[in-house]
Amino acid sequence: MSRDAEPPDLARLEHLASLGRLAGAMLHDMSQPASMALFLASVIERGLERLTHAVSDVDALEQRRAIDELKVASNDLGLTLDHLRALLQQGKELGRCS
Repeated sequence: MSRDAEPPDLARLEHLASLGRLAGAMLHDMSQPASMALFLASVIERGLERLTHAVSDVDALEQRRAIDELKVASNDLGLTLDHLRALLQQGKELGRCS
């Protein structure tokens, strides 16, 4: 490093270090909702399969159960994705240089 080079801006370096910590924390925090979203998608898929079989068997009780399960899983999936979106928005806001 030459003597003519300007020293790094300490505030900028601290901001970048904070962003690095934030990115690590966000990745950790987003893994749980992402896993939940994948799980709920599989619940919806299984429910649709059960509903398809129930319709072909004309089993009204099984149809009702499958529909109720799909409604709950769909609602939970929406809430999980909203949570994930909020985490991403928070990261975007914190990541802006002041």
